[in-house]
Amino acid sequence: MNRLKTSPRLSSKEVPTPPYLLEAVAEYIERFPPQVSETVLWEPKKKISDCKIGSTRALFWTPRGNLLCRNYFNDDLWKPTLLKLGIKDEEENLPTFHDLRHTSISTCLQNAIPEHTVAAWVGDSVEELRRTYSHLLKDHAEAHGALAAGLTARPKLSLVPNAA
Repeated sequence: MNRLKTSPRLSSKEVPTPPYLLEAVAEYIERFPPQVSETVLWEPKKKISDCKIGSTRALFWTPRGNLLCRNYFNDDLWKPTLLKLGIKDEEENLPTFHDLRHTSISTCLQNAIPEHTVAAWVGDSVEELRRTYSHLLKDHAEAHGALAAGLTARPKLSLVPNAA
């Protein structure tokens, strides 16, 4: 299939970012300003060859002046950094960069950030989010169910006898 695989809502994602990360990106941009590059202006359900070509200001480049591609990032930057830090998952595998997305979404949902808010941040529909993370939402529903039941509990009976 000759289609670019990315979210059609990519330009509308606004994800809350910790201040320390924003500062690091600002420092990086100051040292390495974005450079203009050609890009495919992707449209949903179209082949790349049927899409228009436009320009963008790309932020990440290789030392040789090429756009940073996924393989270079994974093989030359991400994996060596994880190895140096000793970070592995339960099966002793190196986490993928995409695992960060799942970790972030799971953390948000487990901390009661509403599904529709998380879905908007990550460019998914609420239905997609529920399909992928239903196991977390079920646990959430059980915890909130107990809370809701407590809100409507029968009042305690008074031990003071009726004065007649």
